[in-house]
Amino acid sequence: MADDTHEVEFVEADGTTVTATVGADESILDAARRTGVDLRWGCTEGQCTSCTSRLLSGDVEWIADPKAVDEEKRADGLVSLCITRPESDCRVRIGDDVLVEAFPSVWRSLDP
Repeated sequence: MADDTHEVEFVEADGTTVTATVGADESILDAARRTGVDLRWGCTEGQCTSCTSRLLSGDVEWIADPKAVDEEKRADGLVSLCITRPESDCRVRIGDDVLVEAFPSVWRSLDP
């Protein structure tokens, strides 16, 4: 049913965008992978930080308790794509620079 889907636009550091349609029963990460969006992912349970991205616009529903993205980081717009679903059309900033900014002690080796 069309009302149960939302468009998520993934924005890379260079401004390149890819849009995925996310179904009602799938995570944003699942839709990204199905669509061929090039992004990091790991545990798929919200624990490893690999799929952490920045929500630029729209609203998401957390479908599991986030282990890696604490309340302060969520308030700052960070989301774990593996355990979120869109509640509206969204824009999401993806890329290594988001990871380095959000978790410098874990991802600093990615810093250019």
